[in-house]
Amino acid sequence: MGMFSMVFNGQETEMKFRLVHRLLTERNYTVVMADPQAGRNVKGDSVRYLGQLKENEGVLLAVCSPEYAEDQLEETKYEEVKFAFDNDLEIVPLRVSDTYLPERPDPRYATVGKSSMVDLLRSAIPRWAVDVDCRRLDEGEIASRIAKRLWEP
Repeated sequence: MGMFSMVFNGQETEMKFRLVHRLLTERNYTVVMADPQAGRNVKGDSVRYLGQLKENEGVLLAVCSPEYAEDQLEETKYEEVKFAFDNDLEIVPLRVSDTYLPERPDPRYATVGKSSMVDLLRSAIPRWAVDVDCRRLDEGEIASRIAKRLWEP
């Protein structure tokens, strides 16, 4: 089982990974995403999916776009990564840009009194973790690489 953790901002990366999600689902892989456009409670969906991820020893598929590291008011991404880290779940970084792991965001986005997303990502994703390099792949190739990772022991 895999859960996509990503920024929903209507940009190219979001559209690409929506299609990747659909392709994997059509191939009968269990992959979920807490989708704000679904008209449901995103935070509630995220909590439910994280519980399923823990129960099934799944992986968090972190779409590491530059925006992913911004500490925004919406904390779902941060909570997803923190939950995976705290529960020893594998985090698979999906590399989508040359900036990797996401570098420290603009200081205007930093949240006072909380670890930044960048610091959490650096702690949660071990240096030896092998990312899935998605930079020059189409949606079908990305789906195939993710499918392979989901089947690895």
